[in-house]
Amino acid sequence: MKVIGGKIDGQFSAADSCYTYANIPGAPTISFPTNTILKWVVNVNSNPAYTKFAVQDSTTGKYAYNIPGVDSFGTAAWWGTYADWGGAGGDSMTVPIGKKYTLRAKAKNGE
Repeated sequence: MKVIGGKIDGQFSAADSCYTYANIPGAPTISFPTNTILKWVVNVNSNPAYTKFAVQDSTTGKYAYNIPGVDSFGTAAWWGTYADWGGAGGDSMTVPIGKKYTLRAKAKNGE
């Protein structure tokens, strides 16, 4: 747990923040709308709306980037909320035919 501000007696002001560890997200739901489109939906596993997720290809260790119009993989994690990753509609990217990906999600709350 990370507490920013706050008082020992447990009373918090509006400016104080309190974060707990994120639940481990479930495996993303994967689909292929076409032969070259990979689509995934982040499985939040009861995490609150402010939880941030990173989607990683565990085969290469690279992370999916959610950049409007240019989704790709890179070496640094891109952290976004469930809504940033497209919510129930998910996110997708173009991939080469025959390329293998093993996607997993990581979660964090707070800084």
